Amino acid sequence: MHHHTYIGTQMQYFPQQKKRRKYNSAAEARRASFTPFVVSTDGMLGREANFLLKRLAQSITIKWDKPLGQATGWLRTKLSFAILRATNLCLCGSRTKWRSGVGI
Repeated sequence: MHHHTYIGTQMQYFPQQKKRRKYNSAAEARRASFTPFVVSTDGMLGREANFLLKRLAQSITIKWDKPLGQATGWLRTKLSFAILRATNLCLCGSRTKWRSGVGI
């Protein structure tokens, strides 16, 4: 673990603050809000990402009439697979093969 990324088991706020500084003005110009969704390389969620997942789980609980734990588990599972797919795509590349001579 890198000392500048972790304090105990919690992520520091630096990556979240950096993203907020970068994108917040653009969101405000569109009269929207911005929540930085920061995930570490080992899958740990940043503070604001955790808050966002909890809020989404509460909305799902109300909409689908399911227990909060079930909605949270479903969301975390979907997020885990999305991160795995994105990581695999970055490491292995796209499934579509580059064909030489096409479009030249």
